[in-house]
Amino acid sequence: MANLFESAIPQAEQAVRLELVLGKIADDLDVQVSDEELDIILKEMVESQPGQTVEEFKSQIEAEHGLEEGLAPYRHHLKRRKTIDAIKEAAKITQVDTLTPPESESAEEAQEPAAQEAPETPKGSDTEG
Repeated sequence: MANLFESAIPQAEQAVRLELVLGKIADDLDVQVSDEELDIILKEMVESQPGQTVEEFKSQIEAEHGLEEGLAPYRHHLKRRKTIDAIKEAAKITQVDTLTPPESESAEEAQEPAAQEAPETPKGSDTEG
């Protein structure tokens, strides 16, 4: 049992680091989740459970946990998703062909083989006997 616990530690540490980094980025970008955005997510979720409306779902959560505390995990999930979307939008993704070196390297490599060729032996200094 101790081995199972110890093997889970690195993964748990990585998950905590990821949450801290995403939280910091969300704060820096001032990512907010509006009640309307939250309602859209809740509606999508509730639609998978026929016979329940968003308002009924919220009432159930409020009765069990209090409304804000009960909605906190959903709000957190949406904030995380919006943060990741903002990171993707800001990222400059470049497709790289791993088989072809960048142009600057290929130009240098084209010159290198010529410089590495065997030096010419001076005429008249024939080493064959």
